[in-house]
Amino acid sequence: MISALLLASVAMATDWVSLQGLEPVDPERAALRGFGFVQVLGEGAWPTPVQGLESEGLAPYNGQVPVFNHVAGKGQSTAMSLRRVRVGVRGEIPGTQGMWSTFAALELGQNGVTMSGGEWRPTLMDASITYRSPTPVHLRLGRFKIPMADATLEAVHTSADLLQFSLVTRRLLLDREIAENGSEFTGRANGFRDVGVQLFGSHTLASLELSWAAMVGTGEAQLAARGPGADLTLRAQASWLLSDAPARKQGREELSFWVWGQSGGREINESSVQRTRAGVGVQLQKAHLRARVEGLYAQGVLNTGASFPFGTSPIAMAPDGQAWGSTALLSYRWETLELGMHWGHLDSQFQEPAAERIFEEVTGFAQLHVGPRVIVAGNLMWREGRAPQGSPDAQRILESFSPYGGLQLTVIAP
Repeated sequence: MISALLLASVAMATDWVSLQGLEPVDPERAALRGFGFVQVLGEGAWPTPVQGLESEGLAPYNGQVPVFNHVAGKGQSTAMSLRRVRVGVRGEIPGTQGMWSTFAALELGQNGVTMSGGEWRPTLMDASITYRSPTPVHLRLGRFKIPMADATLEAVHTSADLLQFSLVTRRLLLDREIAENGSEFTGRANGFRDVGVQLFGSHTLASLELSWAAMVGTGEAQLAARGPGADLTLRAQASWLLSDAPARKQGREELSFWVWGQSGGREINESSVQRTRAGVGVQLQKAHLRARVEGLYAQGVLNTGASFPFGTSPIAMAPDGQAWGSTALLSYRWETLELGMHWGHLDSQFQEPAAERIFEEVTGFAQLHVGPRVIVAGNLMWREGRAPQGSPDAQRILESFSPYGGLQLTVIAP
């Protein structure tokens, strides 16, 4: 959700937390202005039926396709969708002399934020105000992105190279409401957002920029949900700026390192469970090259995938589960074209040998900027799943992980 002035770059790097609300004012546009974008997605997964299932509960499903080889959650191997349709308003609040700004966005597309149980409803993605202090410490209130991993902070319509968030990011960082039975997630995803208050700032010494954020959130998966307590999230980033371009700019040249952590409680079956998430990352963007590596750790309230591998099953949750994951991205860009590779590794429930599941993803991607506001992006992903000490049926099911491909058109409003 970045201003149209910033669309000339293809690969992106910046201090995402400070960019929103503190970006330079565009003298040619109104201080408070509307924005929006549409993403049309065509995607498919090669259907791979499972054979050789032996257990009494699974044998009847021989020859069927597991849910992870479906797309759009409808038992389909191919689908077309309006992936995102986002409209909003951003900029300075009139009469505040540039001290206060706002950012609000409504999501109307077909995705995990708006869809649940086959039902669609528009969702308020963002609704925040930012106080731009004369000191280096600023304040943000409302509903906004949690200061976590770089992959969750980047702008999905101008910077994200993956059409779908990696399995590592989805399983470990995407929060949802918890069902009354305490073993499943229900409802819509939170879009990596929370309702709360955040202090943040950045400090520059020569070519070194130190930025930080501290957020207290409600831990709500949805704006109207009631959480049992607060989530505390801390993030710090050190960036060595490699050019004389403005520091607060999307696509700046930098060598950056960040670390973050989050902790909060969840009520499950009338007992409190601690949910902890943490990560580190490093990124280099220089000239046409971008390289990024992130590592993540999760403990408690862990997404373990569909609770049954066939049909329309809810997402299972392990209250005390642990997992770690890592991702790496390497890309090269020309004036309007970016080509690259992304790798992801997830080790879920490694503390329980029988329940441990290991996943690998390798994605080749391309982005072509047809014009200043039109982007065509394609992904081709190879996927593998393993159950090192799982049952023979679990191993056969995971061996059927099929490749995934997608083509997406993004059109950004002027």
